[in-house]
Amino acid sequence: MAYAVGRPHPALAGLVDEYVGFRIDLDPRAIHHGLPSSTATVIVAFDEPLDTAWEGRRGRFWTLASGLHTGPAIVHTHGFQHGIQIGLTPTGVRRLLGLTVGDLRGEIVAHDLLPRGVDAATHARMAEAPGWQARFALLDACLTRLAARDAAPMPADVAEAWRLVTASHGRLGVDALAARVGWSRRHLSARFR
Repeated sequence: MAYAVGRPHPALAGLVDEYVGFRIDLDPRAIHHGLPSSTATVIVAFDEPLDTAWEGRRGRFWTLASGLHTGPAIVHTHGFQHGIQIGLTPTGVRRLLGLTVGDLRGEIVAHDLLPRGVDAATHARMAEAPGWQARFALLDACLTRLAARDAAPMPADVAEAWRLVTASHGRLGVDALAARVGWSRRHLSARFR
């Protein structure tokens, strides 16, 4: 079992939370539960695709993106997993994947269906790279290139509301959040969507 945590390039601050490389051998019957978090998840798999189920849908993915969720994603391990997990902020989803985090709500999407993301050539180079640091460097290069493109910025008011949510570690209630940003509860829901 091997894990490696990588800090993204400083140009990706506010877009990418962290990189987690993993190479694990498990009982072939083992099932991993991908728990909800404050970041959207991108997985780049090596050696074999990731067998993932969520809300009754199941698929095998070499690269995937999933949005924020309240229930676990189910990963059928088949005894082995090898890849990198990337945590993206809502702003990161917009800048690096080319859509809003709301577009990914309740979804697991293959990268080839996204407007942007880790391209096939970078994925292939990462799979052949000699170790985690080399893979993280290739990922940094790909994502900083994507971040440098023109992209519709996160609206400042939505970014501030999200900052308040994360600063409170999710403990700020909806009514209190709406009051802090000067919106109604309904307007807050619409802007977050």
